[in-house]
Amino acid sequence: MRKISLLFVLITVALLSSCVDDKESATVEQIRTAKTEWLKAQAEMLKAQGEAQKLLAEIEKLKVENEAKNEAARLEIERLIAEANAAKTEAEAEKLLAEAEKIRNEAKAAEIANEYQQKIYELEYETRKAEEAYKQQDFLNKLNAAIIAGKLNPELEQMYADYVKALRKLRNNQNEIANNEDRVNRYKNLISDNFEMHLASFQEIIKENQEKVTTAKEAIAELEASKTLTDAAIEKKINELNTKLEELTKELDSKTAEMINTADEAKKLLKAICDAEQAVETAKQEASTKEKAYEKAKEDYNSNPTKKLVSPFEIIVVTSKGTKRTFPFPGYPEFEQNITTKITAEKEKQATTIETKTTAKEEAEKELAETKANLGKLEKAATDAKAALTPLEEIINEQKTKLEKATKDKATYESKVSELNNKKTAAQTDYDAKKGVVVKYTNELKDPDLTPEKKAELEALLGVAKTNEAKALAELTKASDAVTANDAALATAKKDIADATKALEENETAYEKAKENVTITQKAYNDAVAAVSEINQGELVVKVQEAIDELEIATLLADEFNTIVDNAAKTTETLLAEMNQAKADWDEAVANIEATEQKKEEAEAALENSAYTTLIREANELSSQIERINRLLEILTSLDIESINEQIETYKKEIKTAEEAIAKAEQSIKEFNALASDEEKNEELEACIRIQNEEYQAEINVLNNEISKLKEIQPELQARVDRLQAAIDAAEAALAE
Repeated sequence: MRKISLLFVLITVALLSSCVDDKESATVEQIRTAKTEWLKAQAEMLKAQGEAQKLLAEIEKLKVENEAKNEAARLEIERLIAEANAAKTEAEAEKLLAEAEKIRNEAKAAEIANEYQQKIYELEYETRKAEEAYKQQDFLNKLNAAIIAGKLNPELEQMYADYVKALRKLRNNQNEIANNEDRVNRYKNLISDNFEMHLASFQEIIKENQEKVTTAKEAIAELEASKTLTDAAIEKKINELNTKLEELTKELDSKTAEMINTADEAKKLLKAICDAEQAVETAKQEASTKEKAYEKAKEDYNSNPTKKLVSPFEIIVVTSKGTKRTFPFPGYPEFEQNITTKITAEKEKQATTIETKTTAKEEAEKELAETKANLGKLEKAATDAKAALTPLEEIINEQKTKLEKATKDKATYESKVSELNNKKTAAQTDYDAKKGVVVKYTNELKDPDLTPEKKAELEALLGVAKTNEAKALAELTKASDAVTANDAALATAKKDIADATKALEENETAYEKAKENVTITQKAYNDAVAAVSEINQGELVVKVQEAIDELEIATLLADEFNTIVDNAAKTTETLLAEMNQAKADWDEAVANIEATEQKKEEAEAALENSAYTTLIREANELSSQIERINRLLEILTSLDIESINEQIETYKKEIKTAEEAIAKAEQSIKEFNALASDEEKNEELEACIRIQNEEYQAEINVLNNEISKLKEIQPELQARVDRLQAAIDAAEAALAE
């Protein structure tokens, strides 16, 4: 398929290069310039769109996080209010309620800032989208004018005609996606628990659908009329529409350029609205504070604070951790005579207690911190102590091995003593006997009467005897040496046993001490870890908590006592003056709310009536007119009755849908206005809101499905435009040569 397309382009280029005149080249150049401008604007829009979508995704993420924070804030506020209701002292309740109000105000401020940032991103995106739209429309208008005027040769004209159709389909698809996404966002905004917003939305729905009905009916009338026109009338109508199209396009270009130039001013107006909303919230907070001050002053005036001080009373203190303590006081009747000696003494006592508790808290925190800091040293000491056992164990095992060997050697040598001694004795006996034979023959040879023969015989016998004597002596020596060597080895074994036994005893003593050191250091480390454990509420952690609790009790007691004394010290006239002043302050704060709300309304009206907003409305209206004329031009140039009838049917369906929406909205308003009592209204409103929100959510689901389908075909439409654009670029390049 791609080869055929390329071949077609080459053939077309060959044809064009031989039949294009200067007039057509100028037209092509004009169209190419318009297309370049549009592509540039489209690139800017896509970039803005990508950045906007990324930022909107961040905003959506922030909204989700904000909702989670709001839910957490709501739960925390409920908890604080519950604790305030259960509080035993007024000061404690006021403190809890003030904290709840602070959390509520912070959540509201974050919500306003979030909404403002989202509107800024949406404004930037809308500005870029408008710029891209009118650039594309300018290009299409010039292209249509050239095609209708016949300024292009047939081959290029057909390529551009296909290109225009492809662009229109792509643009219509993009517009439909954008419109559906806008509707999804509108429905999301309509989902709320505020029925006033629902009523306002019904009026908006009625107005919007009435405009749809009017536009669709006008389009039907034009289409019906076009079916009966003659060729001359159609040509005249086409020329009129082209003229009108050119005028509208120029006007749209002008409006869009103005709108882009006024975007910065619109951002300032959005900032003004945000500031006004913050001012309204601040004014409401101030009024709430002033109202509470007035109620407190009124309560103080209507009661007699002096009675609480002069009679016996109790102060019940409840800490933030829930620790509860009751302190009885005997009363100070002398206070009515302006004698405050005992009260001053009590205040000094409370101040001293606070100092003592503060010191105890600081010392407990210091001990906890030092113990935590010392954990590493204690762990190393325990580890080193364990490591010291290993060499001692090795030495003990070595000494045991030596002792075992020496013991075995001793047994071996002792078992040889008797045998070796017997051998030595036997050798000695044998030696003595053989030595006696030598002595005998020696003595016999001393006889002078010996015959030579006898003497020779005795000398021979003596030689044998001496030989036997020498052998016996050698055996005796060997046996004696064996006894001596065994005795020496036995003595060595006995010494080794003694040495090994002594060393073993010494090392076992050292080993036991080392084991004891392991136990001591490990216990010190374990005790320290347990003492600083937050999870298991260690001893030192509990000590710090108790110290903090005690300090808080002392502080709350002093605050409440001082409040009682201060209130009692006020005269009736002072209390009356304070109440009146508090009422005046509250009235002023309420008036300030009205003033800030007026400024907010003025800021919103300024944006609604601003040049930017006006230009957007006008540009949208012009775009709708241009799109409708373009659709009519397509139909008139094609003279396809079937497509005209299909378009008429489409408009009729739109009219029916719009009229149904109008009827439904009017019925909802009528039903609401018909409600009698406030209770009935509330019940009906809740049901209506629930049903309406479900319908909105259903609409959102339908639109999201439609958006998914449209996005699925978007790449295919874009690919077709790209293919045609590549073919036209090749043809135009050939024309330029």
